[in-house]
Amino acid sequence: MSMSKLLIYLVIALCCQIVQADDSKISPKAAFIPPKKIGFGATGGGSSHYFWVLEILQELHSRGHNTTLYSRTDSIRLASDYPQIETKPIGGDLNLLAAGGKEDLKQLRYYFQHRGLDPFHFLSLVMPGQLKNYTEEYKDYMNLIQKDKVDIVICDMFAVACIDATDSSRLPLVITSTLTYSPDSLTNYVTKQFPCVDEPTTETMTIWQRLQYIFYTFYIPYKARRLDIPAHTFQKQHGVSLTDHFYITHHRAIKLVNNMFGLEPARPLGPLVQFVGPIMRQKYHALTPALAAFMDGHSRVAYAAFGQHAVPTDLDTSFLVKALMYNLHQGHIDAVVWAAAKSHPVPRFTTSSSSTTTPDNIFLIHWAPQFALLSHPSMALFITHGGTGSVHEALFNKVPLFVFPFFGDQPSTARMIRRSQLGDFIDTKDMQYTDTTLEELTRGIRYVATDPTVRRSVQHFGAAVQVRARRAVQRGADTVEELIVGAMDGEAPYLMDVGNNLWWFKRHDLDLLAIVLIGCAGMGWVGVKAIQSIKFKRKIKIL
Repeated sequence: MSMSKLLIYLVIALCCQIVQADDSKISPKAAFIPPKKIGFGATGGGSSHYFWVLEILQELHSRGHNTTLYSRTDSIRLASDYPQIETKPIGGDLNLLAAGGKEDLKQLRYYFQHRGLDPFHFLSLVMPGQLKNYTEEYKDYMNLIQKDKVDIVICDMFAVACIDATDSSRLPLVITSTLTYSPDSLTNYVTKQFPCVDEPTTETMTIWQRLQYIFYTFYIPYKARRLDIPAHTFQKQHGVSLTDHFYITHHRAIKLVNNMFGLEPARPLGPLVQFVGPIMRQKYHALTPALAAFMDGHSRVAYAAFGQHAVPTDLDTSFLVKALMYNLHQGHIDAVVWAAAKSHPVPRFTTSSSSTTTPDNIFLIHWAPQFALLSHPSMALFITHGGTGSVHEALFNKVPLFVFPFFGDQPSTARMIRRSQLGDFIDTKDMQYTDTTLEELTRGIRYVATDPTVRRSVQHFGAAVQVRARRAVQRGADTVEELIVGAMDGEAPYLMDVGNNLWWFKRHDLDLLAIVLIGCAGMGWVGVKAIQSIKFKRKIKIL
Protein backbone atom coordinates (compact mmCIF):
# COMPACT_ATOMS: atom_id res chain seq x y z
CA MET A 1 0.00 0.00 0.00
CA SER A 2 1.39 3.34 -1.02
CA MET A 3 1.90 6.14 1.45
CA SER A 4 -0.69 8.32 -0.32
CA LYS A 5 -3.44 5.69 0.10
CA LEU A 6 -2.48 5.19 3.73
CA LEU A 7 -2.72 8.91 4.33
CA ILE A 8 -6.19 9.02 2.71
CA TYR A 9 -7.40 6.15 4.94
CA LEU A 10 -6.10 7.93 8.02
CA VAL A 11 -7.92 11.16 7.07
CA ILE A 12 -11.19 9.25 6.46
CA ALA A 13 -10.84 7.44 9.79
CA LEU A 14 -10.23 10.73 11.57
CA CYS A 15 -13.34 12.29 9.97
CA CYS A 16 -15.41 9.28 11.03
CA GLN A 17 -14.18 9.72 14.61
CA ILE A 18 -15.19 13.40 14.53
CA VAL A 19 -18.65 12.55 13.18
CA GLN A 20 -19.08 9.85 15.82
CA ALA A 21 -17.96 12.30 18.51
CA ASP A 22 -20.55 14.83 17.32
CA ASP A 23 -23.23 12.13 17.18
CA SER A 24 -22.51 11.21 20.81
CA LYS A 25 -23.78 14.61 22.02
CA ILE A 26 -27.40 15.66 22.31
CA SER A 27 -29.08 19.04 22.75
CA PRO A 28 -31.67 19.81 25.44
CA LYS A 29 -35.18 19.79 24.06
CA ALA A 30 -38.11 21.30 25.96
CA ALA A 31 -41.37 19.41 26.13
CA PHE A 32 -44.22 20.73 24.02
CA ILE A 33 -46.67 22.93 25.94
CA PRO A 34 -50.18 22.16 24.70
CA PRO A 35 -52.39 25.16 23.83
CA LYS A 36 -54.03 26.73 26.87
CA LYS A 37 -56.85 29.20 27.32
CA ILE A 38 -55.61 32.43 28.88
CA GLY A 39 -57.91 35.22 30.05
CA PHE A 40 -57.00 38.82 30.92
CA GLY A 41 -59.43 40.80 33.06
CA ALA A 42 -59.27 44.59 33.50
CA THR A 43 -61.69 47.29 34.61
CA GLY A 44 -60.13 50.37 33.02
CA GLY A 45 -57.69 52.98 34.22
CA GLY A 46 -56.06 53.97 30.95
CA SER A 47 -53.89 52.45 28.24
CA SER A 48 -51.00 51.74 30.64
CA HIS A 49 -53.19 49.03 32.22
CA TYR A 50 -53.80 47.34 28.85
CA PHE A 51 -51.28 47.72 26.04
CA TRP A 52 -48.29 46.02 27.60
CA VAL A 53 -50.39 43.05 28.73
CA LEU A 54 -51.95 42.82 25.26
CA GLU A 55 -48.41 42.60 23.85
CA ILE A 56 -47.79 39.61 26.13
CA LEU A 57 -51.10 38.03 25.09
CA GLN A 58 -50.17 38.48 21.45
CA GLU A 59 -46.86 36.70 22.08
CA LEU A 60 -48.69 33.88 23.88
CA HIS A 61 -51.07 33.62 20.92
CA SER A 62 -48.08 33.24 18.60
CA ARG A 63 -47.01 30.30 20.78
CA GLY A 64 -50.31 28.56 20.12
CA HIS A 65 -52.39 29.64 23.12
CA ASN A 66 -55.92 31.06 22.99
CA THR A 67 -56.13 34.53 24.55
CA THR A 68 -59.14 36.62 25.56
CA LEU A 69 -59.59 40.12 26.98
CA TYR A 70 -62.41 40.56 29.50
CA SER A 71 -63.13 44.22 30.17
CA ARG A 72 -65.78 46.89 30.42
CA THR A 73 -67.35 47.95 27.15
CA ASP A 74 -65.67 51.35 26.84
CA SER A 75 -62.22 49.74 27.16
CA ILE A 76 -62.65 46.89 24.66
CA ARG A 77 -61.55 49.30 21.89
CA LEU A 78 -58.00 49.23 23.29
CA ALA A 79 -57.60 45.75 21.79
CA SER A 80 -58.48 46.90 18.26
CA ASP A 81 -54.84 46.63 17.15
CA TYR A 82 -54.68 43.02 18.38
CA PRO A 83 -57.13 41.08 16.18
CA GLN A 84 -55.74 37.72 17.32
CA ILE A 85 -57.00 38.41 20.86
CA GLU A 86 -60.65 37.64 21.45
CA THR A 87 -62.65 40.24 23.43
CA LYS A 88 -65.64 39.83 25.71
CA PRO A 89 -67.33 42.73 27.56
CA ILE A 90 -67.83 42.18 31.26
CA GLY A 91 -68.68 44.38 34.24
CA GLY A 92 -70.81 47.03 32.54
CA ASP A 93 -70.20 49.86 30.12
CA LEU A 94 -67.93 52.25 32.05
CA ASN A 95 -64.38 51.83 33.32
CA LEU A 96 -63.64 52.24 37.01
CA LEU A 97 -62.78 55.95 36.70
CA ALA A 98 -66.16 56.73 35.15
CA ALA A 99 -68.40 54.28 36.98
CA GLY A 100 -69.32 56.54 39.92
CA GLY A 101 -72.08 59.14 40.02
CA LYS A 102 -71.84 62.62 38.51
CA GLU A 103 -70.91 64.22 41.83
CA ASP A 104 -68.18 61.63 42.41
CA LEU A 105 -66.84 62.24 38.90
CA LYS A 106 -66.76 65.96 39.58
CA GLN A 107 -64.74 65.40 42.75
CA LEU A 108 -62.45 62.92 41.01
CA ARG A 109 -61.79 65.47 38.28
CA TYR A 110 -60.88 67.92 41.05
CA TYR A 111 -58.44 65.33 42.45
CA PHE A 112 -56.98 64.75 38.98
CA GLN A 113 -56.00 68.45 39.03
CA HIS A 114 -53.27 67.65 41.60
CA ARG A 115 -55.33 68.98 44.52
CA GLY A 116 -54.73 67.76 48.05
CA LEU A 117 -57.37 65.24 49.08
CA ASP A 118 -57.85 63.32 52.28
CA PRO A 119 -56.82 59.69 51.52
CA PHE A 120 -59.98 58.23 53.00
CA HIS A 121 -62.10 60.73 51.06
CA PHE A 122 -60.35 59.58 47.89
CA LEU A 123 -60.97 55.96 48.86
CA SER A 124 -64.67 56.69 49.35
CA LEU A 125 -64.77 58.18 45.82
CA VAL A 126 -62.84 55.50 43.94
CA MET A 127 -63.89 52.27 45.66
CA PRO A 128 -67.65 52.57 44.96
CA GLY A 129 -66.87 52.95 41.25
CA GLN A 130 -64.31 50.16 41.40
CA LEU A 131 -66.85 47.80 43.02
CA LYS A 132 -70.04 49.19 41.51
CA ASN A 133 -70.81 46.09 39.42
CA TYR A 134 -68.83 43.69 41.60
CA THR A 135 -71.61 41.15 42.25
CA GLU A 136 -72.56 40.73 38.59
CA GLU A 137 -68.93 40.94 37.50
CA TYR A 138 -67.86 38.24 39.96
CA LYS A 139 -70.65 35.92 38.78
CA ASP A 140 -69.81 36.63 35.13
CA TYR A 141 -66.16 35.78 35.72
CA MET A 142 -67.09 32.55 37.49
CA ASN A 143 -69.37 31.58 34.59
CA LEU A 144 -66.85 32.55 31.90
CA ILE A 145 -64.04 30.68 33.62
CA GLN A 146 -66.16 27.53 33.62
CA LYS A 147 -67.78 28.04 30.21
CA ASP A 148 -64.56 28.97 28.39
CA LYS A 149 -62.58 26.39 30.39
CA VAL A 150 -59.91 28.97 31.15
CA ASP A 151 -56.59 27.51 32.32
CA ILE A 152 -54.98 30.65 33.76
CA VAL A 153 -56.22 34.17 34.42
CA ILE A 154 -54.28 37.43 34.28
CA CYS A 155 -55.94 40.24 36.24
CA ASP A 156 -55.16 43.94 36.37
CA MET A 157 -54.37 45.18 39.87
CA PHE A 158 -57.70 47.05 40.04
CA ALA A 159 -59.82 44.17 38.66
CA VAL A 160 -61.09 43.00 42.05
CA ALA A 161 -63.83 40.67 40.77
CA CYS A 162 -61.38 39.03 38.36
CA ILE A 163 -58.90 38.35 41.16
CA ASP A 164 -61.53 37.05 43.58
CA ALA A 165 -63.22 34.80 41.00
CA THR A 166 -59.88 33.33 39.90
CA ASP A 167 -58.94 32.66 43.51
CA SER A 168 -62.31 31.02 44.20
CA SER A 169 -61.84 28.84 41.09
CA ARG A 170 -58.38 27.75 42.31
CA LEU A 171 -56.80 28.69 38.99
CA PRO A 172 -53.26 30.02 38.53
CA LEU A 173 -53.37 33.80 38.98
CA VAL A 174 -51.19 36.57 37.57
CA ILE A 175 -51.74 40.17 38.72
CA THR A 176 -50.43 42.93 36.46
CA SER A 177 -49.41 46.45 37.42
CA THR A 178 -47.03 49.23 36.48
CA LEU A 179 -45.84 49.63 40.05
CA THR A 180 -45.04 47.38 42.98
CA TYR A 181 -47.59 47.41 45.78
CA SER A 182 -47.80 43.95 47.36
CA PRO A 183 -46.16 43.09 50.71
CA ASP A 184 -43.68 40.75 49.01
CA SER A 185 -42.39 43.64 46.89
CA LEU A 186 -41.93 46.20 49.66
CA THR A 187 -39.57 46.81 52.55
CA ASN A 188 -40.01 48.99 55.61
CA TYR A 189 -38.16 51.80 53.81
CA VAL A 190 -40.12 51.68 50.52
CA THR A 191 -43.54 53.36 50.49
CA LYS A 192 -46.48 52.57 48.23
CA GLN A 193 -49.48 53.84 50.18
CA PHE A 194 -50.69 56.41 47.64
CA PRO A 195 -52.38 58.84 47.84
CA CYS A 196 -51.15 58.97 51.45
CA VAL A 197 -47.50 59.74 50.67
CA ASP A 198 -45.66 61.02 47.61
CA GLU A 199 -42.14 59.97 48.60
CA PRO A 200 -41.02 56.63 47.11
CA THR A 201 -38.86 55.83 50.16
CA THR A 202 -38.54 56.94 53.77
CA GLU A 203 -35.03 58.27 53.06
CA THR A 204 -36.17 61.90 52.75
CA MET A 205 -39.32 61.67 54.89
CA THR A 206 -39.57 63.42 58.24
CA ILE A 207 -40.49 61.49 61.37
CA TRP A 208 -43.96 63.04 61.20
CA GLN A 209 -44.43 61.89 57.59
CA ARG A 210 -43.29 58.39 58.51
CA LEU A 211 -45.75 58.28 61.40
CA GLN A 212 -48.53 59.39 59.03
CA TYR A 213 -47.54 56.66 56.59
CA ILE A 214 -47.71 53.97 59.29
CA PHE A 215 -51.05 55.37 60.48
CA TYR A 216 -52.62 55.27 57.01
CA THR A 217 -51.30 51.75 56.43
CA PHE A 218 -53.74 50.55 59.09
CA TYR A 219 -56.36 53.30 58.95
CA ILE A 220 -57.26 52.97 55.24
CA PRO A 221 -58.20 49.25 55.42
CA TYR A 222 -60.04 49.86 58.71
CA LYS A 223 -62.19 52.63 57.23
CA ALA A 224 -62.65 50.81 53.90
CA ARG A 225 -64.21 47.85 55.68
CA ARG A 226 -66.83 50.20 57.08
CA LEU A 227 -67.95 51.64 53.76
CA ASP A 228 -71.57 50.88 52.94
CA ILE A 229 -70.88 49.06 49.66
CA PRO A 230 -73.13 46.25 48.36
CA ALA A 231 -70.03 44.39 47.18
CA HIS A 232 -68.88 43.98 50.78
CA THR A 233 -72.18 42.33 51.71
CA PHE A 234 -71.83 39.92 48.79
CA GLN A 235 -68.22 39.12 49.74
CA LYS A 236 -69.22 38.32 53.33
CA GLN A 237 -72.05 36.07 52.15
CA HIS A 238 -69.80 34.10 49.79
CA GLY A 239 -66.70 33.84 51.96
CA VAL A 240 -64.61 36.15 49.78
CA SER A 241 -61.98 38.34 51.40
CA LEU A 242 -63.29 41.86 51.95
CA THR A 243 -61.87 44.48 49.59
CA ASP A 244 -60.27 47.06 51.84
CA HIS A 245 -57.88 48.93 49.55
CA PHE A 246 -57.48 50.41 46.06
CA TYR A 247 -55.49 47.41 44.91
CA ILE A 248 -55.68 43.79 45.92
CA THR A 249 -52.71 41.89 47.28
CA HIS A 250 -52.60 38.14 46.99
CA HIS A 251 -50.12 35.84 48.64
CA ARG A 252 -50.07 33.13 45.94
CA ALA A 253 -50.34 35.23 42.76
CA ILE A 254 -47.42 36.06 40.51
CA LYS A 255 -47.14 39.82 40.12
CA LEU A 256 -46.01 41.00 36.70
CA VAL A 257 -44.70 44.56 36.95
CA ASN A 258 -44.10 46.63 33.83
CA ASN A 259 -41.24 48.60 35.30
CA MET A 260 -37.59 48.43 36.30
CA PHE A 261 -35.25 49.58 39.05
CA GLY A 262 -34.29 53.20 38.67
CA LEU A 263 -37.94 54.10 38.18
CA GLU A 264 -38.66 51.97 41.25
CA PRO A 265 -36.38 52.06 44.32
CA ALA A 266 -33.86 49.23 44.21
CA ARG A 267 -34.41 46.67 47.01
CA PRO A 268 -34.98 42.92 47.46
CA LEU A 269 -38.11 41.46 45.86
CA GLY A 270 -40.04 38.32 46.70
CA PRO A 271 -39.92 35.30 44.34
CA LEU A 272 -43.47 35.97 43.10
CA VAL A 273 -42.65 39.52 41.94
CA GLN A 274 -41.33 39.77 38.39
CA PHE A 275 -40.05 43.01 36.86
CA VAL A 276 -40.67 42.36 33.15
CA GLY A 277 -40.65 45.92 31.82
CA PRO A 278 -40.39 48.25 30.18
CA ILE A 279 -42.60 46.67 27.51
CA MET A 280 -42.89 48.68 24.31
CA ARG A 281 -45.50 48.21 21.61
CA GLN A 282 -44.38 46.59 18.36
CA LYS A 283 -45.73 49.41 16.19
CA TYR A 284 -46.29 53.14 16.77
CA HIS A 285 -47.84 55.88 14.65
CA ALA A 286 -45.37 57.77 12.46
CA LEU A 287 -45.05 61.57 12.35
CA THR A 288 -47.46 63.43 10.15
CA PRO A 289 -45.81 65.35 7.28
CA ALA A 290 -46.51 68.66 9.06
CA LEU A 291 -44.97 67.48 12.34
CA ALA A 292 -42.00 65.94 10.56
CA ALA A 293 -41.29 69.21 8.74
CA PHE A 294 -41.61 71.17 11.99
CA MET A 295 -39.24 68.86 13.87
CA ASP A 296 -36.72 68.84 11.02
CA GLY A 297 -36.68 72.63 11.09
CA HIS A 298 -35.57 72.84 14.73
CA SER A 299 -32.86 71.31 16.89
CA ARG A 300 -33.95 71.70 20.56
CA VAL A 301 -37.67 71.00 20.84
CA ALA A 302 -39.65 70.76 24.09
CA TYR A 303 -42.70 68.50 23.97
CA ALA A 304 -45.59 68.87 26.47
CA ALA A 305 -48.42 66.35 26.94
CA PHE A 306 -50.37 65.16 29.98
CA GLY A 307 -52.05 61.88 29.12
CA GLN A 308 -55.63 60.67 29.19
CA HIS A 309 -56.85 61.36 32.72
CA ALA A 310 -54.74 64.22 34.12
CA VAL A 311 -56.61 67.52 34.02
CA PRO A 312 -54.39 70.65 33.79
CA THR A 313 -56.07 73.82 35.03
CA ASP A 314 -56.03 77.15 33.22
CA LEU A 315 -53.37 78.37 35.66
CA ASP A 316 -51.27 75.23 35.15
CA THR A 317 -51.33 75.86 31.42
CA SER A 318 -50.63 79.57 31.76
CA PHE A 319 -47.63 79.04 34.05
CA LEU A 320 -46.15 76.33 31.83
CA VAL A 321 -46.56 78.58 28.77
CA LYS A 322 -44.74 81.42 30.55
CA ALA A 323 -41.91 79.12 31.65
CA LEU A 324 -41.51 77.71 28.14
CA MET A 325 -41.61 81.16 26.52
CA TYR A 326 -38.85 82.36 28.86
CA ASN A 327 -36.67 79.36 27.95
CA LEU A 328 -37.39 79.98 24.28
CA HIS A 329 -36.27 83.60 24.56
CA GLN A 330 -33.13 82.53 26.43
CA GLY A 331 -32.26 80.00 23.71
CA HIS A 332 -32.36 76.92 25.96
CA ILE A 333 -34.95 75.46 23.58
CA ASP A 334 -35.89 76.61 20.09
CA ALA A 335 -39.42 75.19 19.64
CA VAL A 336 -42.39 73.70 21.49
CA VAL A 337 -44.84 70.96 20.52
CA TRP A 338 -47.87 70.91 22.82
CA ALA A 339 -50.46 68.11 22.62
CA ALA A 340 -53.57 69.37 24.42
CA ALA A 341 -56.44 66.90 24.74
CA LYS A 342 -59.86 68.26 23.86
CA SER A 343 -60.79 68.40 27.56
CA HIS A 344 -57.64 70.40 28.41
CA PRO A 345 -57.23 74.20 28.31
CA VAL A 346 -55.73 75.45 25.05
CA PRO A 347 -52.26 76.94 25.66
CA ARG A 348 -51.94 80.48 24.35
CA PHE A 349 -48.49 81.25 22.98
CA THR A 350 -48.41 84.71 21.42
CA THR A 351 -45.82 86.87 19.70
CA SER A 352 -44.63 90.20 21.04
CA SER A 353 -46.35 91.97 18.14
CA SER A 354 -49.67 90.12 18.30
CA SER A 355 -51.85 88.78 21.10
CA THR A 356 -53.60 86.30 18.80
CA THR A 357 -50.92 84.94 16.47
CA THR A 358 -49.11 81.76 17.50
CA PRO A 359 -45.33 81.98 16.88
CA ASP A 360 -43.81 79.88 14.11
CA ASN A 361 -41.80 77.87 16.63
CA ILE A 362 -44.94 76.62 18.44
CA PHE A 363 -46.89 73.58 17.20
CA LEU A 364 -50.27 72.97 18.89
CA ILE A 365 -52.13 69.71 18.33
CA HIS A 366 -54.92 67.73 20.05
CA TRP A 367 -53.21 64.37 19.58
CA ALA A 368 -49.61 63.63 18.72
CA PRO A 369 -47.78 60.45 17.64
CA GLN A 370 -45.84 60.57 20.88
CA PHE A 371 -43.28 57.81 20.36
CA ALA A 372 -42.36 59.14 16.92
CA LEU A 373 -41.94 62.64 18.35
CA LEU A 374 -39.75 61.41 21.19
CA SER A 375 -37.58 59.40 18.80
CA HIS A 376 -36.81 62.45 16.64
CA PRO A 377 -33.19 63.69 17.09
CA SER A 378 -34.40 67.27 17.66
CA MET A 379 -36.31 66.35 20.84
CA ALA A 380 -34.65 68.08 23.82
CA LEU A 381 -37.03 67.36 26.72
CA PHE A 382 -40.46 66.01 27.53
CA ILE A 383 -42.81 67.84 29.92
CA THR A 384 -45.13 65.11 31.17
CA HIS A 385 -47.58 64.16 33.90
CA GLY A 386 -45.38 61.17 34.74
CA GLY A 387 -47.57 58.34 33.45
CA THR A 388 -45.78 55.02 33.13
CA GLY A 389 -46.18 54.69 29.36
CA SER A 390 -44.97 58.23 28.70
CA VAL A 391 -41.94 57.83 30.97
CA HIS A 392 -40.95 54.53 29.34
CA GLU A 393 -41.28 55.94 25.82
CA ALA A 394 -39.19 58.99 26.69
CA LEU A 395 -36.40 57.04 28.34
CA PHE A 396 -36.34 54.42 25.58
CA ASN A 397 -35.60 57.34 23.24
CA LYS A 398 -33.15 58.89 25.75
CA VAL A 399 -35.17 62.07 26.25
CA PRO A 400 -34.84 63.93 29.60
CA LEU A 401 -38.04 64.45 31.58
CA PHE A 402 -39.61 67.33 33.43
CA VAL A 403 -42.53 65.91 35.42
CA PHE A 404 -45.62 67.94 36.29
CA PRO A 405 -47.42 65.27 38.37
CA PHE A 406 -51.15 65.16 39.04
CA PHE A 407 -52.32 62.08 40.97
CA GLY A 408 -51.78 58.43 41.87
CA ASP A 409 -48.22 57.18 41.50
CA GLN A 410 -47.16 60.18 39.39
CA PRO A 411 -45.73 62.22 42.34
CA SER A 412 -43.67 59.20 43.40
CA THR A 413 -42.46 58.64 39.83
CA ALA A 414 -41.50 62.32 39.60
CA ARG A 415 -39.29 61.97 42.65
CA MET A 416 -37.65 58.84 41.26
CA ILE A 417 -36.89 60.75 38.04
CA ARG A 418 -35.03 63.37 40.06
CA ARG A 419 -33.35 60.76 42.26
CA SER A 420 -32.02 58.89 39.21
CA GLN A 421 -30.93 62.19 37.58
CA LEU A 422 -33.17 61.56 34.58
CA GLY A 423 -34.75 64.99 34.84
CA ASP A 424 -36.60 67.05 37.41
CA PHE A 425 -40.10 67.84 38.67
CA ILE A 426 -42.14 70.46 40.45
CA ASP A 427 -44.23 69.59 43.50
CA THR A 428 -47.76 70.38 42.33
CA LYS A 429 -49.70 69.31 45.42
CA ASP A 430 -51.81 72.31 46.46
CA MET A 431 -49.51 74.43 44.29
CA GLN A 432 -49.64 78.20 44.78
CA TYR A 433 -49.47 80.20 41.56
CA THR A 434 -46.95 82.81 42.66
CA ASP A 435 -43.87 84.42 41.13
CA THR A 436 -41.76 82.03 43.21
CA THR A 437 -43.55 79.03 41.70
CA LEU A 438 -43.12 80.42 38.19
CA GLU A 439 -39.42 80.94 38.83
CA GLU A 440 -39.08 77.36 40.12
CA LEU A 441 -40.91 76.02 37.08
CA THR A 442 -38.78 78.04 34.67
CA ARG A 443 -35.56 77.02 36.41
CA GLY A 444 -36.56 73.34 36.40
CA ILE A 445 -37.26 73.29 32.66
CA ARG A 446 -33.97 75.09 31.97
CA TYR A 447 -32.09 72.59 34.14
CA VAL A 448 -33.52 69.57 32.30
CA ALA A 449 -32.88 71.14 28.90
CA THR A 450 -29.26 72.13 29.56
CA ASP A 451 -27.70 70.13 32.40
CA PRO A 452 -24.95 67.77 31.12
CA THR A 453 -25.30 65.40 34.11
CA VAL A 454 -28.96 64.80 33.30
CA ARG A 455 -28.12 64.29 29.63
CA ARG A 456 -25.39 61.78 30.50
CA SER A 457 -27.60 59.87 32.98
CA VAL A 458 -30.43 59.66 30.46
CA GLN A 459 -28.08 58.31 27.78
CA HIS A 460 -26.90 55.48 30.04
CA PHE A 461 -30.26 54.69 31.61
CA GLY A 462 -31.97 54.88 28.23
CA ALA A 463 -29.54 52.30 26.88
CA ALA A 464 -30.44 50.03 29.81
CA VAL A 465 -34.14 50.55 29.04
CA GLN A 466 -33.55 49.51 25.43
CA VAL A 467 -31.74 46.34 26.52
CA ARG A 468 -34.49 45.38 28.97
CA ALA A 469 -37.19 46.17 26.40
CA ARG A 470 -35.54 43.93 23.81
CA ARG A 471 -37.02 40.73 25.29
CA ALA A 472 -39.48 42.19 27.78
CA VAL A 473 -42.56 40.73 26.07
CA GLN A 474 -40.91 37.32 25.88
CA ARG A 475 -40.01 37.50 29.60
CA GLY A 476 -43.62 38.22 30.44
CA ALA A 477 -44.89 35.39 28.23
CA ASP A 478 -42.29 33.00 29.67
CA THR A 479 -43.45 33.84 33.20
CA VAL A 480 -47.08 33.09 32.29
CA GLU A 481 -46.10 29.80 30.63
CA GLU A 482 -43.96 28.85 33.62
CA LEU A 483 -46.98 29.28 35.88
CA ILE A 484 -49.14 27.29 33.45
CA VAL A 485 -46.88 24.23 33.66
CA GLY A 486 -45.52 24.70 37.18
CA ALA A 487 -48.68 25.46 39.13
CA MET A 488 -50.50 22.85 41.19
CA ASP A 489 -53.96 23.61 42.58
CA GLY A 490 -53.65 27.20 41.48
CA GLU A 491 -50.23 28.01 42.91
CA ALA A 492 -46.55 27.40 42.27
CA PRO A 493 -45.25 25.91 45.54
CA TYR A 494 -41.60 26.23 44.50
CA LEU A 495 -42.02 30.04 44.33
CA MET A 496 -43.50 30.42 47.80
CA ASP A 497 -41.27 32.30 50.23
CA VAL A 498 -40.03 29.88 52.89
CA GLY A 499 -40.40 32.69 55.41
CA ASN A 500 -44.18 32.37 55.14
CA ASN A 501 -43.91 29.05 56.99
CA LEU A 502 -42.02 30.57 59.91
CA TRP A 503 -43.42 32.10 63.05
CA TRP A 504 -43.07 35.90 62.85
CA PHE A 505 -40.64 36.00 65.80
CA LYS A 506 -38.51 33.26 64.28
CA ARG A 507 -38.57 34.79 60.79
CA HIS A 508 -36.97 37.98 62.11
CA ASP A 509 -34.74 36.20 64.67
CA LEU A 510 -36.57 38.02 67.46
CA ASP A 511 -36.59 34.84 69.56
CA LEU A 512 -32.78 34.78 69.43
CA LEU A 513 -32.65 38.47 70.24
CA ALA A 514 -34.97 37.88 73.19
CA ILE A 515 -32.72 35.08 74.48
CA VAL A 516 -29.64 37.31 74.18
CA LEU A 517 -31.38 40.21 75.93
CA ILE A 518 -32.69 37.96 78.70
CA GLY A 519 -29.23 36.43 79.06
CA CYS A 520 -27.59 39.87 79.24
CA ALA A 521 -30.21 41.04 81.72
CA GLY A 522 -29.63 37.91 83.82
CA MET A 523 -25.86 38.36 83.77
CA GLY A 524 -26.32 42.02 84.67
CA TRP A 525 -28.58 41.08 87.58
CA VAL A 526 -26.04 38.51 88.83
CA GLY A 527 -23.26 41.09 88.52
CA VAL A 528 -25.23 43.72 90.46
CA LYS A 529 -26.02 41.19 93.19
CA ALA A 530 -22.35 40.15 93.37
CA ILE A 531 -21.23 43.77 93.73
CA GLN A 532 -23.85 44.38 96.41
CA SER A 533 -22.69 41.26 98.25
CA ILE A 534 -19.04 42.37 98.14
CA LYS A 535 -19.95 45.84 99.44
CA PHE A 536 -22.03 44.30 102.23
CA LYS A 537 -19.14 42.05 103.33
CA ARG A 538 -16.75 45.03 103.38
CA LYS A 539 -19.13 46.96 105.62
CA ILE A 540 -19.28 44.03 108.03
CA LYS A 541 -15.46 43.84 108.20
CA ILE A 542 -15.23 47.56 108.92
CA LEU A 543 -17.70 47.21 111.76
